[in-house]
Amino acid sequence: MATAGRRKLHFDRFDQVRSDVDALVGAIEAGRALKTAGKWSLAQICSHLATAFACSVDGYPGTPAPWLLRATLGRVARTSMLSFHYLPEGAPLPKDFLPVPDLDLSAQRHKLFHEIDRFLQGPLTAGHPFLGPMTRPQWSVFHLVHCSHHLSFVSVASS
Repeated sequence: MATAGRRKLHFDRFDQVRSDVDALVGAIEAGRALKTAGKWSLAQICSHLATAFACSVDGYPGTPAPWLLRATLGRVARTSMLSFHYLPEGAPLPKDFLPVPDLDLSAQRHKLFHEIDRFLQGPLTAGHPFLGPMTRPQWSVFHLVHCSHHLSFVSVASS
């Protein structure tokens, strides 16, 4: 973890993701402040994660990475993520996946939980635009690692 102030997180189940988000929201409701080690707010993180879940169900917009890139770097990245539960910081994202500022946390939390439910209940798309095709268990690991990565940037501020 290169960014100072990140929490060490590892989710094995989606209810752990919900519990973590609920705990962070609960801290705010109790009058405690959150601190973020990165550039995004908790609402922006929830929005980004919800978009990723939605895309695994509905498909990703735009053109996937070229076949050769998916077959080489994409395969290495997928293997690393699925085997070592690691997602590097600072990976460039297409503009469509960058959250806008000033999002409502309650709405984004609800959206994230709704998209998790859709992911758990629905059929999935054939693949990720960079990582390539994945099975349902691989998609689950992808999302759990992705959630762990992004939510690790948010913690309850010390009093």
